Parts: sequence; structure tokens; C-alpha cells
Amino acid sequence: MPLTNRQIERYSRQIIVEGFGGVAQERLLASRVLLVANYANAEAVLAYLVGAGVGNIDLRSDLDIAARGKIIARMRDLNSDSIVVIGDAAAADIMNIDLAIALVGDDATLARARALCARPSNIALVLARLGVPARLAVIPSRPPCLQCANAGELLAPVGPPADNAGYIAMLAALEAIKLLTHYPSAQKPTLIEFNGYQASTRILHSISGFACDCDGARTAKVPE
Repeated sequence: MPLTNRQIERYSRQIIVEGFGGVAQERLLASRVLLVANYANAEAVLAYLVGAGVGNIDLRSDLDIAARGKIIARMRDLNSDSIVVIGDAAAADIMNIDLAIALVGDDATLARARALCARPSNIALVLARLGVPARLAVIPSRPPCLQCANAGELLAPVGPPADNAGYIAMLAALEAIKLLTHYPSAQKPTLIEFNGYQASTRILHSISGFACDCDGARTAKVPE
């Protein structure tokens, strides 16, 4: 839907960014994002996504009912254009989702990221490993998936928290927004590796000879 005058004013700082514009903001407002994370890792990312105008966010985290209600109300006050729902971490579904963000800071979240990868769906995926060694994988479409990507430690057990874990989580949110808006620099599967705050990037490819059916995810139906 076209932006209202109120929305043009609210998101003006984003709209004027070169390569962004009103069409990109409309895509954000229509987007549906699944966020899988421990809430301590997700809090700043959730607020950033809401403030940017991501239309629908499904947060899956271990929170009690009272905490969920307070967070939803706070996010509604931050930006009423964004609808936040919070559900049980173990029940994350990828039906009707455009993109999933996994902030992996422990083995429980890692298990959920593995489950997301195993599902036959071609949703975009941004995975931030917040433990040492820190990595950020950006997968616009399959192949590759995290299992067959040429980056063997993406799904390895998580090490101790990285000193720059919060910084990496926020970069994950930025990369997710670039994917949702079809920003020109976010078109290829990419791995970002960190040495402190120094980063290097490389393109991800499927491992030659690795038995994986993620190529079939382009046309596979997600189970009901």
C-alpha cells in the first residue's frame, strides 16, 4: 500500500537513503519476520526492527506471559505500524514468513536454527553466531542452506559469548532489512567473519558432493 503522509514523515530518514526510497519502506511495512533468540540477545534487535517499520514480527523466545504482554505493549508504543507477537521458542513456524533471523548465543537457539534450515522452505535467513568465533550468515535464497554452505562452523556448538555480540546482532538486523527491501548489496549468500570489530566477507556456495535437498526447497511445499 502507498505510504501515508504520517508514514513518509516517520520514515523520512530511511526513505532518503540512496537505494532505499518509498518502495523499500512499503516492502518493510508489508514484510513478515520470524525472530528466534534468547530475549537478552533479541531486545535491541526487536526495537530496531519495530522502529524501522517491519510490519509483522513473530518473536520466539523463552518468556512468561506477563513479560510478553509488557514487551508487546512497549513495541506498540514505539511504532504502531509494527505488529509484534511472541510465542514459545520451541513452537516457531515458518508458514507465511518472508525472512527468519536467528541470534544464536546458546545451544538451544542453535538447535532451533538447525530446525529452520531443515524445513523445506525458501525463506530468506540471517543467522548471527554470537559466540566465539563470531560469524554472520546471510542467505537470500537456497541453495545453499546452512547445512551445505561452505562454512563448516555455522552449525557447530556455540562457544563463549563474543565481546562484540551486541554489535553483530545489530548487523544481523541491518542485513535482514536489506534483504526485505531488496537493497542492491544484499543479493548473494554471504558469510561475514569477525576478528573483534574487523570483518571480512566471502560468498557462500554449496559444498561439492554434499548430500542436501535444499535446492528442492524452491518448489517444495511447507508441511501443514
